[in-house]
Amino acid sequence: MELKLQGVLLVVFISLQLCSGQQPYQTKSLNLHNQYRARHRSPPLAMDTTLNNNAVRCAQYYAQKRAIDHQCPYKSGAGENLIGGTGSWTADQFAESSAKMWYDEVQKYDYNRPGFSMATGHFTQLVWKNSQKLGFGYAQSNGYTAGVALYSPPGNYEGQYPANVQRP
Repeated sequence: MELKLQGVLLVVFISLQLCSGQQPYQTKSLNLHNQYRARHRSPPLAMDTTLNNNAVRCAQYYAQKRAIDHQCPYKSGAGENLIGGTGSWTADQFAESSAKMWYDEVQKYDYNRPGFSMATGHFTQLVWKNSQKLGFGYAQSNGYTAGVALYSPPGNYEGQYPANVQRP
């Protein structure tokens, strides 16, 4: 009975997010993204309702799978940064820790040899100069929490790193 109730509450929570527009944790994620982007002279992102809704649906998808694997069917061609794991965090905590964790990959980025690396792909997408819109979603299910940032247009295109990922 308790598990059924948790499932119903999760569906209600997600439905409220999809219908009610921008949530405070989404605003927090946008503000943090734009602070980090400003360090690299990338223009600020604008929050996008469709991307937010898709990011929430992706977060729910990953939380229910208890895994993040870039296979969400709702991302519609957007660039994607993911964070997930067991435990329980508030949406605000997840928004803050995800943006910081993704940005901290800057320490591993080699500006003298620009390009994609598994160790820096989250960072480069976050600061990608050509990306203009952001959506952020958060969901919890059965002890697993997932966060999803969606970017439009997507970044991390080979040959475009020097123009889109600038030194701080």
